[in-house]
Amino acid sequence: TTVNHYTLELTVTEDSISGTGNTSALSFVLKLKSGGYDFAQYGVGASVSLNGTQVAYRDRYNSPQLSIGTYSEITLLSGTTTVAHDSGGGKTIAVAATLDMAKAYYTPGPMSLAGSMALTGIDRAAPTVSFSTSDITQSSITISASANAACNIWQYSLNGGSSWTTFSTSNVTSAKTTLTGLSANTTYNLRVRARKTYNNIYGTSSTVPVTTLGGAILQSVNDMYVDTASAALTFKW
Repeated sequence: TTVNHYTLELTVTEDSISGTGNTSALSFVLKLKSGGYDFAQYGVGASVSLNGTQVAYRDRYNSPQLSIGTYSEITLLSGTTTVAHDSGGGKTIAVAATLDMAKAYYTPGPMSLAGSMALTGIDRAAPTVSFSTSDITQSSITISASANAACNIWQYSLNGGSSWTTFSTSNVTSAKTTLTGLSANTTYNLRVRARKTYNNIYGTSSTVPVTTLGGAILQSVNDMYVDTASAALTFKW
């Protein structure tokens, strides 16, 4: 904004975003630029507000006096702050600044500016997780899990999600483990979940009931004719 040949300029920069924290790190600089006038040793107050919160303030009466030359600029305030995004990862913030000076023919007097700034959207989606089983025995089941994004914590549940056990902390899109020490002829409600590396959000698979093998099962017995000279009975297990 410009008043009396002076321009108040607020620059806000999004320096980085945090997927795990769902935040943006911002830096800001508030400058006063002079046109065809100058002033020397003048009390200047200023403030900067981002996202509805005052993040920097300069007291007109208790801060060192400032001077500005013709066609030059001075920095009134600068700093950094962190802004939390909405739960969906989006965020538009309000930006505002003020200048507090007593108006004279060579000074701008009170000034203010306001606007808005859209921050970079942050992915808040959970990973899609699935798994398959193989090599089922009386006491073990092998689980092969996969996700549509890199995950750094992989866990399985034997009881449909009531409790979880971590089996990998590798930053990968697939992980495999063999569950041992299981009971024979027992149905386990298997489930897998994984934490997405980018945003620390878990995705969970559906529940799949899997039954371990039991003891040997008699499959068939052949007919036996006892009136033959030599009888034979065959069992298949």
